[in-house]
Amino acid sequence: MNERNSQRESLPPADIALATLKAVAAEIALDIPENVIERLYVLQKRHQFDSDRSASIQEMKRILEAHVERPGNEETE
Repeated sequence: MNERNSQRESLPPADIALATLKAVAAEIALDIPENVIERLYVLQKRHQFDSDRSASIQEMKRILEAHVERPGNEETE
């Protein structure tokens, strides 16, 4: 099983917070795929009570950089 599938399986079927994040992203036309939003959400939920946030911040940065660096995600000027 790959990382994306294991993260999806860890989401409750009716997670209101995640549904809200996805709805807001769609409403403001945020150009971040749902799977990236889900990964960030799962990461934050897993570490929400950690006193040291540096590990989760670094992981969030890695996830977002991987998304931005994908071909077709270049910024236009």
